[in-house]
Order: sequence, then C-alpha cells, then structure tokens
Amino acid sequence: MSAARKHIAKYTQQYRQQYPDAEILVIESGVAEMIYRSNSSQQLWLQPARDVLLSHTSQHAQGHGQRQAILHIFSNGGSQCAIQLVSSLPENIRRQAFSAIIFDSCPGTATHQRAVQALTASMPKSPLTRYLGPPIVHILLCLLYLALFITGAEDGITRIRNQLNDRKLFNPEVPRLYIYSKADKLVPYQDVESHVDDAKTKGYRATGAVLFETSAHCAHAMAHKEQYWEAVGELLKSHVSKALA
Repeated sequence: MSAARKHIAKYTQQYRQQYPDAEILVIESGVAEMIYRSNSSQQLWLQPARDVLLSHTSQHAQGHGQRQAILHIFSNGGSQCAIQLVSSLPENIRRQAFSAIIFDSCPGTATHQRAVQALTASMPKSPLTRYLGPPIVHILLCLLYLALFITGAEDGITRIRNQLNDRKLFNPEVPRLYIYSKADKLVPYQDVESHVDDAKTKGYRATGAVLFETSAHCAHAMAHKEQYWEAVGELLKSHVSKALA
C-alpha cells in the first residue's frame, strides 16, 4: 500500500536475479482501496493484471507451457488487493491461478491505533502531512466506523483475514509461506500465527512459516536477506516447477 518504488525494486531485482526467465507483474495499491473504493471499482482497475493471469492460465490449461504464477502479498493493503484480484477471476480459474502464495507481514487484526499508523505511513512524506495526516486519518476512520455501525458490515481487516482463508477464493491445496516478525509494530506476530492456525483448521495443508526476531514491518528481506530469500526459494523449489510472477 503506497510503497516507495525503491523499496519495490529490492524485491523485483532479487526475483530477476534468482529467476531470470520469470515475468514479474507488480500491482500497487493505495489508501483508497482500504477505506472507500468499492469492490467493483477495484476489480475494474485490476483488469490488466487479471488479463495477464487469465492468459497464462489458459496457456497452461491448453498444454502450451508449464509456467506457473506465484502470488507474493505484502501487508494488509496487499492482502486486500490480492482478494480483489482473485475475486475478479472466473470461479473455475481461481483454483489453478496460483501455484504458491507468500504472505509478508500479514494479515493483521483490526485496531484503531494500528490503522492510524498504517494509513499515516502511506501518506506522502512532507512536514504538512506529518502534522495533519494523523488527525485526518482519525476523522476518516471514525466516519468509517460510523458507517460500519449503521450498516452492520464487517470491518475491512477482519473481512480480509476471513477471505484469505475462504476456500471459495483460495485453493487449500496451494502451498503457503508466512514471513513475519516479533518486532513488527503494525502486524503483531500473534495475528499472523492465529491466521496460520485458522488456515490449518480449514484444511490449508502445506502451510509454512518463518518468524524473525528484529525486522520491522515489510522489512524482513532487508534485515534478513539471506534467510528470507532462502525460504522463498525452498517454497518454489519444493512446490513449483517454474515461477511466472
């Protein structure tokens, strides 16, 4: 969610180095997708990415290639984006769309303070937003809570947690890897571990986890580069013949 290009590049460069023949599809999202943008609007915006996935899935189904897609999700914003992408796929395609899923620093649970921290961190860095950002975010969240109370709807983070373990969206046979840290102040490690337990209870069989001690939110690959990419490599080596994205 609103990640800096230089931070995104650290991951794309490593993927290029480890898998030079892979195609990399980067999907960026912002605060709007987490607060007020409708599902239909998000899914329409994701059409180019969906077309890429459908193209490769169709080729694989017809025996035209053995390339497979890997979904690498970052934080709650990335989780929301992934859910909308998968939801927009035809139901008969969802089960075969991905060969492995990596969860980096997600999913969390809904608390007001963490939501303020996450949304404020996603705003443009300037002296003005440093002072005005938190109050604006507080107001937006209060309006959101009021709307949820009036409609009786589920809050966004809880919905994300549930949908990531929804067998109608994500195939329980697809292997998963959770990467998280005890030092993450936005998504506590207990939130991730409870989601892993829930996934196993719901039949998600091949579920691995790597817990770091000191790395910050979505910074595990920077603080523990060797261990991070070794875990990713082991996942793909064990379960995927050739990575696509």
